[in-house]
Amino acid sequence: MLTRRAFFSEALSDACVLKFQEKVNAYESFLWPLGMFRSFVNPQRMLPQISSWGTGESILVLCGQLDKLMTLPIMETLANTYRKAYSSLVATKKLQAKDADIESIPGTGGQDNAGHGVRYCVVPGAGHHLQNDVTWEIGAQKLLAFYEKL
Repeated sequence: MLTRRAFFSEALSDACVLKFQEKVNAYESFLWPLGMFRSFVNPQRMLPQISSWGTGESILVLCGQLDKLMTLPIMETLANTYRKAYSSLVATKKLQAKDADIESIPGTGGQDNAGHGVRYCVVPGAGHHLQNDVTWEIGAQKLLAFYEKL
């Protein structure tokens, strides 16, 4: 089933995939690849708009371990892009925040880390639509843990 291969882990049941397909706009992802040809966010301009900076992370990059569209290397690059911009803004005093080094943090799957204003978390066993995949509760727990630290 193409939808499963693109968006989910193999563990998701056919019934869940079919239920998902019933709710999705047939053209939802038609233009998505075209939007990937250029950047649509300037971190240097966006980060100062966040008002919750302090000693922790105010950006969460949450990704599915088995995501075939936004792969782990792509999401790591995204996290590093925000981290680089954050460190630059702190160094030039454009953000009043503490710039902490990247450290591993506890989390199911053992790939999570935090530092330079960004928390990076991986949901093990999840595909692109991690909120609808079989391990969605792990993702929800990671999101809640991030939210509670804001």
